[in-house]
Amino acid sequence: MKAHAAALTLALSFCTLVHATDYYADPSNLSSRLATAGPGDRVILAPGNYGHIWLQGKNGTPGNLIQIIAQDPSNRPVFLNPGSEGFQIANCSYLLFDGLVVRGATDEGFHLQPSGGWTNHIIMRNCLSDSMPTSGNTDTFKSDGTNNTLFYACKTDSCGDSGFDFVGCRDTLIMRSTMSDNGGSGIHPKGGSYNFGFYKNRFNAAGERDHQFGGSSGSQYYHQGNYEDPGYEAYDQVAMGNVLVGGWSAVALMGMLCCSQ
Repeated sequence: MKAHAAALTLALSFCTLVHATDYYADPSNLSSRLATAGPGDRVILAPGNYGHIWLQGKNGTPGNLIQIIAQDPSNRPVFLNPGSEGFQIANCSYLLFDGLVVRGATDEGFHLQPSGGWTNHIIMRNCLSDSMPTSGNTDTFKSDGTNNTLFYACKTDSCGDSGFDFVGCRDTLIMRSTMSDNGGSGIHPKGGSYNFGFYKNRFNAAGERDHQFGGSSGSQYYHQGNYEDPGYEAYDQVAMGNVLVGGWSAVALMGMLCCSQ
């Protein structure tokens, strides 16, 4: 993994955040609070059961992240049985999510995606996605065409396919996270995904393949025009210090280039 990308992502995660305005949200007003928040603001979610959220075009700035966080870490907000997807994050940047739970989505739990623009510079910390259908292509954390993302101390539990699934993404770290009882794989970068690091995570029977690098996407179409496509499903991947318990295969390399364990 390129050292400069790792340093940039870590610098983003631990930068001093300017604190502007707190907006307190509950299930009745979360959408309006998210619409109002600007760079440096915090949207603080009360305990309770929330529905599906579509967040599009919401942007903080470097050092002025918009924070979307749980009010009470011991009694977290739960996006319960939200339908196909739980929390969709489209064309957004410089956001921090902390302490949120998506439970019972039928397709994807948290979904970072493009929609007229690219989602980038996202921190997801202490977030949990679980209780999805255990058959079919269900992913707890899904990213399409995103860059500069950090998943720290997140958890996945019970899905049909991948704990973390990436299609055409770059410059991503997953650290100190736990993946359990996935049907397909714990982590799965593919579709030309590159410059990834996986550090000090735990895989508990995380699927047929704890680490699956490349394969099954059949496309490299999310490069955002800033990197020459070498024709590999995944490349420049580093996994270090992970603990793997159970599962069928520790590592699968499918259409890979430059992978270190």
